[in-house]
Amino acid sequence: MKNVGKIAAILLSLCLFNACTTIDEKAIEVAGFYDANIVNGYYNFDLQISLDGNDDVLIEALFDDYDFEVIRADLDRHANGVIDFDIRSQSVYGGAILRGDGEYIDGYLQLDYSIDWGWDRIHYRMVAEQF
Repeated sequence: MKNVGKIAAILLSLCLFNACTTIDEKAIEVAGFYDANIVNGYYNFDLQISLDGNDDVLIEALFDDYDFEVIRADLDRHANGVIDFDIRSQSVYGGAILRGDGEYIDGYLQLDYSIDWGWDRIHYRMVAEQF
């Protein structure tokens, strides 16, 4: 009888852990490696999107066309199959602020964002194709 209580407690904690760490199917769809470039940028680079829990993803890319950075984005699916990226304000590159949005459809990604360097705000557009 004593062991039944312990087993029940373990099963309950595993169920709660699983409920808190579920991954949304749209996050799984966009996760992977992409061939990306910044419009009017210098060269192509590899962009990586990884899962961050629920419907959030982490994007690792050359957001300023020079240095890699990792940012977080929230995903929402629209009725027409487009997955919307919402990039809330995040500190990058030692104090600059990055914010923006984007769309994913059928293996193609477009991110429109700006980086506020304090004295200057630069707008970027990144396009990518999933490998």
